[in-house]
Amino acid sequence: MRNVALAARAWATALVLFALLGAALAVQPPVAARRAAQVGGLTAGFVATPSGLAVRIQSPERFALTIDGAGIAAWQSLAADPHRNLVLVGTRLLAQSNGSGGAFVGAPRLLAASPVQVVVRLESPAGAVTYSVWAGGQVAVEATGAAALGAELLFDPTADSGATLQPLGAGAAMLYLDAWTPDEAAPGDSGVAIVSGAGLAEAPRLDATNTLVVAHSDGRTLQLTPPAGVLRQPRFRVAGWPGPATSLTLAGQPLVAGVDYLAHWDAASGELTMQYLGLLTAGADAARTFSLTPAQAPALSLELLNQDGSAPRSLSPEGLLRVDANLPAQTNGSTNAPAPGEPTTKDIFDIPYIQTWRELRLRATVANAPAGFGGVRFVVTGPNFTQTLDDSSAADGYTALVSLPRRAEYSVVANALVEGQPAEPSKLIAKAAYGRVFVGIGDSITAGQWGFYRFPGGDGYPFTAPPPAGGSYPVSADGRNYPQSDNFDADLTGYANPYFQGYLVELNNALTSCLNSPVFILNDGVSGIRTARDSYKGDISLGNPGVQGYKNVLGKAAALRGHVRQLGAGQLLLQVGTNDATTVILNTSSFNDPVPASVYNQDLRDVITAMRLSDPALNIWLARLPWRNDKRTSEVEGVQALKRAKTQAFNVEIASIASSLGAGSSTFLGPDFYSHFEANQGQIIVNDPSDTTPPIRTDYLHPTAEGFTAMATLWAQNICTRIPTEPPPDPVGCGLPGAEPCPDSRPFKLRLPLLRS
Repeated sequence: MRNVALAARAWATALVLFALLGAALAVQPPVAARRAAQVGGLTAGFVATPSGLAVRIQSPERFALTIDGAGIAAWQSLAADPHRNLVLVGTRLLAQSNGSGGAFVGAPRLLAASPVQVVVRLESPAGAVTYSVWAGGQVAVEATGAAALGAELLFDPTADSGATLQPLGAGAAMLYLDAWTPDEAAPGDSGVAIVSGAGLAEAPRLDATNTLVVAHSDGRTLQLTPPAGVLRQPRFRVAGWPGPATSLTLAGQPLVAGVDYLAHWDAASGELTMQYLGLLTAGADAARTFSLTPAQAPALSLELLNQDGSAPRSLSPEGLLRVDANLPAQTNGSTNAPAPGEPTTKDIFDIPYIQTWRELRLRATVANAPAGFGGVRFVVTGPNFTQTLDDSSAADGYTALVSLPRRAEYSVVANALVEGQPAEPSKLIAKAAYGRVFVGIGDSITAGQWGFYRFPGGDGYPFTAPPPAGGSYPVSADGRNYPQSDNFDADLTGYANPYFQGYLVELNNALTSCLNSPVFILNDGVSGIRTARDSYKGDISLGNPGVQGYKNVLGKAAALRGHVRQLGAGQLLLQVGTNDATTVILNTSSFNDPVPASVYNQDLRDVITAMRLSDPALNIWLARLPWRNDKRTSEVEGVQALKRAKTQAFNVEIASIASSLGAGSSTFLGPDFYSHFEANQGQIIVNDPSDTTPPIRTDYLHPTAEGFTAMATLWAQNICTRIPTEPPPDPVGCGLPGAEPCPDSRPFKLRLPLLRS
């Protein structure tokens, strides 16, 4: 916030121009940037709105905010839906009060603006509210004087993009856009690790906005390793930087300013402000360390864009697809409020790239180009397929559009063209698959408890990149499925966020084989989750737990839809209801009265409707719930039979729903896990393996390793009877003059139009 007066005067000069443009801008929805020239940092300006003068801030391909005197009046997610205001109608995203019970309204002032950060202050005689907006989507909010901040965010609950609020003490908070939980590392975290080739004027620290602050003493290379829990667009301030030139690498991979990261150097103060624009996994320090130097070296950034070309997909420096499986945290002891419980931030991980659409949209940006540079060459290679495209026009960025002939594994390489020949810098994506993506939603059985597992601090934790094939950790043959985090609820703090691997590795291998197509299956299983309500017949004073609670699939539906959208998934594997059937002893004073089968029927229908809100054609497969023989210590003998009866009653409803909706609505009856485990009771574990102190708890609920193998087989048999096998690749040279015509590789679209990727 330095040079506030200077910044204010500069913006005052532009105020008249912005105001003239304001009326038009206010009514036009922001459009996601398409040209590379438009990609970069924040832009900000004044606009006229029905509520008065406001500041409109846009981070290309990421978000747009409109801040008027009462707060954030509009928020658009440019990657998800640029035309939709995600702020709840008639409200502000974060409420502001004046200390007397009324709303705080101040005059907006634009205090500072750079490509990395924009600062807006709403001022009144009674106080002020300041919004410091980072390009990656983090907003530090501070209220002073009589002004105060609300305790919750008021965004559209049907939106696929979420936001979360992290209180930072009296009158201060951090707002995270497009995230369901905050950064894990708290301000002041002692885990800040700096290894530097230069002296530091003082110890590095995290400030109140989780920004890594380093006082640098000269211009040599500086290495920055953020705290282990800071995962989304890490932020840096470096004092004493010698000039505007920067060259940044991550894990040894050169990054490109304006695309991979943003940097702004303040000449008067010598402070360098930076933000990495990607996600950062919770892996080893070596994969999280940035090296900063004043020297500028040639670098090439290769982006793979979304299906509509609106925004790049999140990639690791090595070209792996970075999956953000973040979900809202479970409630922390309350049945009616979505208050964060245990952080669920260790569910960002890398897999070999996969997309579910035919067109491969590539965009390259070259920084500090070598002498003789004349463009970029793209080469895409796959089974009996190679396509080479050169682009020498930088007007719209260096781009290529390749129509892939079939679902298969491909590779992509982009080289700088120097004197017409491919040269360095270059970028390789070794695996760039066109295939099918499934999302598995369910409880601990879907999550994989107690198959292979690791707790925090255990060997192999956390899993953020594919483990080597043939090692001691489970991984599918293509490297895309391996142990994923289970977002346990808050009362399991002793081992929150363990990594499980149930049947998904084996299911990936089975589907890849029978469908002859690359496959990825996202594990969205959450231990303890219910269908559409945290409890049944809750105290009326607690509100409706099914609407507000997060221990049920319906409560997490918006985030789950976001996963489907992010991955382009076309198939949903749904197995939920076991926990709804767990409580079967009627107790009128309990919030856990048994759920009638008719209520479960409606709950499951509500989940199906919610999951199709953004994609009515989403294919949903309904698995029947497994046989069980579990009994809690506090429960009476005979409860096992009651739970089985309730489970069977729920399975009748599952079959009824699949039959009534039918294939015409893209709803399919999945495997019959009840019959299988009833006939194979030895495939259910007897003792809880997490309990090592006598008396050992019994389980009689979760599958053994053999049971998970059987589940993978049953799922594959069910799916592969409905989704046709991808035909073999076209012969080399087919379709050329004088050669045989290429066979039609897509006849199944006519036979089964509802079953898409």
